[in-house]
Amino acid sequence: MASQTEGFVAVENANNNNNKPPKKKPTQHSSDDEDANDDDPTMNQLVADLCGQDDPARMVLTQEEHQWAVAVKTAIEKIPDLDDLTDFMYAQIAIVSQGNGRDAVVRAFRLQEHKKDNEIMDTLDDALRNLPKESYFISIDYSLESGGYIVAYDVGNYSNGAIWLNPEETRYYNRRAFYATHMAFCDLEALRVGATVLAECEGYQLVKGKTLSLTGFQNVWKSVHAYPRKIKQVKFFNPPPLCKMMLSMAKSMLPREVTATFQLCPKCPMGRLDRLYSIPTPEIARARLQERMKGLVKKRYANEANFSLDNHAPSLEDA
Repeated sequence: MASQTEGFVAVENANNNNNKPPKKKPTQHSSDDEDANDDDPTMNQLVADLCGQDDPARMVLTQEEHQWAVAVKTAIEKIPDLDDLTDFMYAQIAIVSQGNGRDAVVRAFRLQEHKKDNEIMDTLDDALRNLPKESYFISIDYSLESGGYIVAYDVGNYSNGAIWLNPEETRYYNRRAFYATHMAFCDLEALRVGATVLAECEGYQLVKGKTLSLTGFQNVWKSVHAYPRKIKQVKFFNPPPLCKMMLSMAKSMLPREVTATFQLCPKCPMGRLDRLYSIPTPEIARARLQERMKGLVKKRYANEANFSLDNHAPSLEDA
């Protein structure tokens, strides 16, 4: 069963651990060749379509990445002011930092501060309590084409100041955004590939009674930058003049590697994104999205629990 995002993407295109015993490289799991012992191949294919491939190789590090991750773990665990992280998060920070030790430590401090400021427990139970329910979160889907995840937002449903100028609303949103990002990077391969963000901008406007302020953008950037992630592309659909102006201002504030991912898409060939993702009805689509999100956060925390740098054999591709 192809996801709605897959159809949309088709239209749019498009340190050393040598002493550890070698481990057999995980075999690829193909949805076209289901194991004869699977109880319900149809359900297995459904899960693969909605929650990404269950290929064990998606959680395998290269030899270089493994060395980075071990170095990051060693450095962070020597710093008294930094809380220990899971081996999954050490690997995640290492991949994003690309072997830059100073950058990795800075990211760890930033992540810790963000979680504390926004009362993020970073547990499965807390994630299930804080799944995005508001209409600004349109969808998250696995892309069979890229091997990463595609996240769709309706930025017209909130504006500069509605969320970002109210401290309690900021914390409320940041908790949900944190777990939404956990979904998009529920395994290491998704992180390598990077997430694609689709933003529906129609209806974007200033909040009544609020003045134009850069504080909102500063808070957005602080939130985004706190989580170790890789964004492949951000597509802005149907942006009105005000939205274009705000994006232009953001480009002067944000690093080049961030703004290089921005792409203005004046006309969505299939209408508004929320209409595309409301098939067959908004109620059914929303219920399916909630189940998909539950599956993705469970996948993320299962990978967190099962992944260990101590027992991890790097990919044979670098041997």
